[in-house]
Amino acid sequence: MFPSYSSRGFIGLTIALLLLNAVFFYLVTDLNNLTVEMGEEGLLENLQLIYLGLAALAFLIGGLRSEGPARMFAIGMCLLMLIFFFRELEVEPTGPVSGYIKSHAFRWHEAILVIGFAAVYIFLHSAYVRPVLQFVFSRKAWPFYMAAALILFGEV
Repeated sequence: MFPSYSSRGFIGLTIALLLLNAVFFYLVTDLNNLTVEMGEEGLLENLQLIYLGLAALAFLIGGLRSEGPARMFAIGMCLLMLIFFFRELEVEPTGPVSGYIKSHAFRWHEAILVIGFAAVYIFLHSAYVRPVLQFVFSRKAWPFYMAAALILFGEV
């Protein structure tokens, strides 16, 4: 039902990609000007947006190709990545759309839309909730816990 992330190949690939990402960031970062590189419009912020957008797309594709609880989980993760994307997106309010995205009204509308979508989805597929929660709280979900730890580490 849910993919297995416990194979040595997957774990090795995950570690290799994390190291490759760290080396890439180290090589392209001006270490003498870290305040700019890690600022709101810096390289790190822009890479976060790219990664969050790609993650949202990957989860959407995975959700569309899955069935049952795995689809519910993937679509939920896609929504979470989109929420993170819009939280990280820094746009200057120069017009009505960018002004709206920067407003408190957008955050409220975003929350109402996500909660409404999730409530309807859960109501229509309530049988999937238990398997999804079992997966989320299992050892099989370790990549998601690692991602959460990296997000917290990045915030600190």
